[in-house]
Amino acid sequence: MGKAKNLVNKLKRLHDEYKQSRGFRTQDKVDLKDEVLADSPKAFKYIRSIQRRLDSDFGQQLLPNPDKLAKELTFTGDVTEVDFSAAVKASFDNTVDVEGAPAAVIITADVAGAASNDSITGDGSSDVDTLVAALPESYTVSVGGTVVPANGEVMDIDGGLDAVAAEATLDLTADITLTSVAAGASRNSETLTLQVLAAAANPGDTVLVDFTGTTAAIVCTVTPNDGTNNGAVPVDLTTAELTELINNGTVAGKNVTLTDGSSLRALQTASGGDGTALADGGEGDGEVATFASGADAVAAEYDDSVPIQDTATITGEADVAGAAGNQSFVGNGSDDIDTLAGAGYTFSAGGTEVPVLGEVVEFTGGADEIAAKLELQLGSGIAREAGVVVNDYVQILAGTLQGRVYKIIAVNYSSDLLTLQYEDSALSGTESNKAVKLKMSGSHS
Repeated sequence: MGKAKNLVNKLKRLHDEYKQSRGFRTQDKVDLKDEVLADSPKAFKYIRSIQRRLDSDFGQQLLPNPDKLAKELTFTGDVTEVDFSAAVKASFDNTVDVEGAPAAVIITADVAGAASNDSITGDGSSDVDTLVAALPESYTVSVGGTVVPANGEVMDIDGGLDAVAAEATLDLTADITLTSVAAGASRNSETLTLQVLAAAANPGDTVLVDFTGTTAAIVCTVTPNDGTNNGAVPVDLTTAELTELINNGTVAGKNVTLTDGSSLRALQTASGGDGTALADGGEGDGEVATFASGADAVAAEYDDSVPIQDTATITGEADVAGAAGNQSFVGNGSDDIDTLAGAGYTFSAGGTEVPVLGEVVEFTGGADEIAAKLELQLGSGIAREAGVVVNDYVQILAGTLQGRVYKIIAVNYSSDLLTLQYEDSALSGTESNKAVKLKMSGSHS
């Protein structure tokens, strides 16, 4: 401790001499800011020298004062790599779930109609029979029931159509449209003929309507009342009332006697008509309505080939070494891995394989080259003159390591050799025994 005390006293004397030369009138502390002391190069040199000797005596190196201003000193030195890791290419070599060769599958709805339109989606493990059994409607799988569709593969069971009822038109002042009660194509080309007879002496106030013929050729005959038995008050039937009669079998407020031994009236419904009265040789007489446009129901169906769930080995690597090659590519069920990865990757195996939907191909292991530890040989006396200490930082300003930042972890003042530990982002190159410019900084962020 005596030697250390002598060094401190020497430091105080130097400081006092400096104060007198500068005209100081008040007592200043020994730890005056470095930027003030720097105005006296000789004092500053001795202060730093004493500090190093104190460091040596106390068995440790003093850390930089966090309050001191950053120093920026530029000089040259030779760099030697002590610990170096070469850049590594990212790679992938593994078995992947892929879309295999397509297999034929035929699925048919058991009941025709639009309700049977549905779809199944492959999950990579369930066969077609299992997927179909989970649907609300009933289907028959006639081909490919044991096929396992690739994950995400959608199979549309479609084309199902409901039956469409045939229609016919009576050409009147206000047309009547007839619609078959039974949907389907069965009534296409069947007819309904309207006949209007001359008004007759019907009982009371009745109008007579007869449905005769067959389902394929219905004849509707209307006989108006001439009033003979109704106090000379005739009673007719309008086209709107004929529509009502076909739909209901009766006409509100009118006495209609309906004869329909074969239940032909109820085979169709009607719409349209107006207040125009049906008349022998006039409105409606002899009109023939022919049914058309009926269509049968169609069962939904899937009849196609579906890619099956399969596996394949994919091997590839990034074209350029470095951490940037660590990327993941996700299967979409349609593009091969070469397309998904795009430029920058080369596949030695499986490049044309199509990963199933959601399958992840992850390239890993890519690493940038890092000179983890360097030794910096400075010119004679530079380290001590510059005030370099452990935990200061070095930034390389030129060469292939330009911009990289290292932390000083050891200083040998006798040989002016600094040992640097890598601190900043990945390196883009290497330096070996080459002069580089350095910038020292007392603080680093």
